[in-house]
Amino acid sequence: FSQHQPSFGGGGCGGGGLAQMPGESLISFCERCNLAQDSLQWLASLPQDIMSTVIAEFDPSGTKDGNVLGRLQGFVRLLNARAAQRKRLSEDGGHMPPAKRLRGL
Repeated sequence: FSQHQPSFGGGGCGGGGLAQMPGESLISFCERCNLAQDSLQWLASLPQDIMSTVIAEFDPSGTKDGNVLGRLQGFVRLLNARAAQRKRLSEDGGHMPPAKRLRGL
């Protein structure tokens, strides 16, 4: 990753109080997780809020078989599903049966 650092649009990606360029935070994340260059490009294509959550909350040490990318992709699917559910709830005015409301969020 040190040869060429791509530029990513949008706001900051990392947690904490230090202002960082999104690309710098994303590159650091990929290096920490030992992810390949194509993973960097995939992460950069994610919506800013999903990318920020991934960088702040994803724990690569939780994988038992060493497949960090597979675990990361599953985490991103979970975040996307939660975001889609929140969007549906807001569009429906929050009208969902109580059992589904508790289980889904």
